[in-house]
Amino acid sequence: LAGSHVPGRIVVEELRLEDEGGANQLWVSGSLDYAQALSWAASLQTSGLDLLPLSEYGGGRIEGKVQLAGEQTGEEWSLSLLGADLRGTLNKLPARLEGYAGVDSLLRLAPTDLNAELNGTRLRLRSAADQAMPAQLDIEMDDLGLWQPGSHGAVSLQASLLPGWEEFSVKGTLQELQWQGLKVRRGDIKATYQMVPGDRFSLEVSLADLAVAGLELNSALFSAAFDAATRRASL
Repeated sequence: LAGSHVPGRIVVEELRLEDEGGANQLWVSGSLDYAQALSWAASLQTSGLDLLPLSEYGGGRIEGKVQLAGEQTGEEWSLSLLGADLRGTLNKLPARLEGYAGVDSLLRLAPTDLNAELNGTRLRLRSAADQAMPAQLDIEMDDLGLWQPGSHGAVSLQASLLPGWEEFSVKGTLQELQWQGLKVRRGDIKATYQMVPGDRFSLEVSLADLAVAGLELNSALFSAAFDAATRRASL
């Protein structure tokens, strides 16, 4: 451990963590400023770090680096992922995190381009510098069974989010889904939410070739709509 301290500022120049055999290593550096507003920065880097088994998901190993920063003044805060480049495996499948991102106490996203892959699921989050532009979130899941043993099916979701989550929309598809006794060859999902006016939410789910509890249907459509004054659902 190497560092320094002066009134209002703490600096960690190097903190090295290592297991007895040297197979797992982690280097940490960073700073904390607290004289007036609170701000901090941290850098974490590893040449190899074992991931302990997570329930039924198995273990893995990662390597790479992450840089983080944050600020807080009163009740306002911001958190930034300045850069990430982590790669490895989890559950014998590729795992990675790369890119940059940020969010503040009003849930506004900073310019963001973040890509992640974990347990057969890929995620990409993008947000422009223009706060009037919606952020885009894409999720591709190869097999639900990788997350919930005994289930199967591919899931694809695309979401559009306005700053502060005041409005968002989601659309997606399901393919060859098997979950809790439900079987669906194909499904389509659409959902929207508007905070103003009146917390409006709508959902539409259409399913093709489904079977549940001994009942088989060629198709089914579920729709629902809610706001501050009304509730409506149909099948």
